Amino acid sequence: TREVKFNNGRSTAATFQISGQTLIVTVPADVQPGAICLTNEGGIACSALDFVPFPPPANLALSVTTAAIGAEITLTGANLATTKEVRFGNGKSSATKFRGTGTTPQGLIITVPPDATNGPVCITNDGGTTCTTVSFTVK
Repeated sequence: TREVKFNNGRSTAATFQISGQTLIVTVPADVQPGAICLTNEGGIACSALDFVPFPPPANLALSVTTAAIGAEITLTGANLATTKEVRFGNGKSSATKFRGTGTTPQGLIITVPPDATNGPVCITNDGGTTCTTVSFTVK
């Protein structure tokens, strides 16, 4: 294998390593849904099934930007269904409790953890980590 590309060969070339008969591929940042295409000396072959990446959290908004330790606040945004972790203080606090709001747009009810500090709130899902563009302040 000389090259691996996603999105029917339209992504940037992915980095990869070969382990026996297995390719271990790092998904490139510009990945979009589509077939995975491999190039070798015989030509190009693409997967029959599309690869569908998990998008990272996006369009994050806090219901309030100031609250006390232990308070529950609402965070809304896109791609929150696969949320794994929520941290305060630009990701430096311990992971905090969260639950879905069950409403549209997607939302999470999050608890301000005991070690929260001022700064953005960061959400991690299967697609990566994104932080709010506004800072949260601990009261």
